[in-house]
Amino acid sequence: MRKNWRLALVFAVYGAFLVGFLQNLKAQTPQIRLKKITYLTANVDSSIRAFLKNGFIFSRTEYHPFGPFEITLPAGHSVALIGSDTTDTTKALRRKLREFGSHISSVEFEAGNLQAIASAFDSMKIEHSSIVENKFSLTGTAPLEISFVETHDTAHPRLDNRYSRISWLVLTANDSTQATMRRVFAALGLRKYHEGCCDYWTLGPVDSRTAIRFELPPGSTWASPPPKPHPEPWWLSIEEGGVVYAY
Repeated sequence: MRKNWRLALVFAVYGAFLVGFLQNLKAQTPQIRLKKITYLTANVDSSIRAFLKNGFIFSRTEYHPFGPFEITLPAGHSVALIGSDTTDTTKALRRKLREFGSHISSVEFEAGNLQAIASAFDSMKIEHSSIVENKFSLTGTAPLEISFVETHDTAHPRLDNRYSRISWLVLTANDSTQATMRRVFAALGLRKYHEGCCDYWTLGPVDSRTAIRFELPPGSTWASPPPKPHPEPWWLSIEEGGVVYAY
């Protein structure tokens, strides 16, 4: 009798844990996920070689001097490499290269209801562009463009890439832009956590979960090495090492 009682207690505790775990799992799966990051580089060939050396496989083999060249990971996250004609100073990409150098120029998220997201941003006075061809972007976040596109069910190529997904995006922002992005995360309903000294947010389903956090704010004297100062009124970027890939 005592053994049966203990067994029943174990099943009851396990059942309560399982129900809570599944509810929490569902709560952590907002209808928004990371879709693509884009590298703007002054030397596409060198960037391609660096990615190949690290075990990435590109989704296309056709060559164009300025790309785009794309990597699609098993989770559906895409990485694009693009360049620009350095002799044509009228091109927007060339101007970005001259102003910011080689950098991650954009991060794209996909969501099921763009209008609902735009309305949530409007209610929190977060500036953004109009929705055009199922896409819109935040404004005032140079040099990093943050955009949102409509979700599409697409089959991703099952290439034998070394990594499965992008697990972390580390954003560098000044105080005003960090405050804005915290409001963006709140409007998107992302789950917020705290570990050590940092807050971080998660998005996407379990098999393609991505976490986002900020670098230490500019001017922190206890950072080692100290972060680069960005005196511009708006600044949002992903510096070297700010993208972490999961096996």
